[in-house]
Amino acid sequence: MEQGQTYSKHLGSLNKQFGAVKGYLEKALMHLIKKSKNENNKEFFNGLLIELEKSTNTNNLMIVVDLAFDKLKKS
Repeated sequence: MEQGQTYSKHLGSLNKQFGAVKGYLEKALMHLIKKSKNENNKEFFNGLLIELEKSTNTNNLMIVVDLAFDKLKKS
C-alpha cells in the first residue's frame, strides 16, 4: 500500500461481478419456474427472466429481485 499498490486484483471488474450476479439470479428464476405449480407464476417468472436478460445495470436487477420477492410473498 505504501508503494502505491492497491491489492484490489482479487475483486474483479464490475462487469465480472455484474455477470456473476446476473447468473445467480438466472439460476434462482429457473428454479422458481421449475418448482412453481401455478401456471400464472411460471409465466410471471419467465417474464422476469426475459427482463433479466435485458438488464444492463444494477437498478434493473433490483427491480427484477423486488418483483420476484413480491410475487413470492403473495403466493
